[in-house]
Amino acid sequence: MGRRRKGFKRKSGFRDARLFVIATEGQKTELKYFSDLNAEEYFPNNNVKVEVIPSEAGRSAPRHVLQRLDDFRRKYKINEDDELWMVIDRDFHSWTIKELSECAHRRTTI
Repeated sequence: MGRRRKGFKRKSGFRDARLFVIATEGQKTELKYFSDLNAEEYFPNNNVKVEVIPSEAGRSAPRHVLQRLDDFRRKYKINEDDELWMVIDRDFHSWTIKELSECAHRRTTI
């Protein structure tokens, strides 16, 4: 007696890839760095997708980067195992430690 084969039925709206969302303070360089992670020659894993949210019109302060990340989270369905990241560098004349600390604190409470 042979085994009965079960029918294959994909669940509607099912997504099996893990999503990494990276909001950056820059518009060009960071976009290039992180978008390349989706290229198969650099990162041949079909179960991982990287979405980069670059700066908009010079709005690169930490609070703006965090706001873009929060907007993305509200707009799209984020799974439990997806990750949201901020990439910000701090030069001598850029953001204060206080600004960065406020964003870090706010991020952990959302």
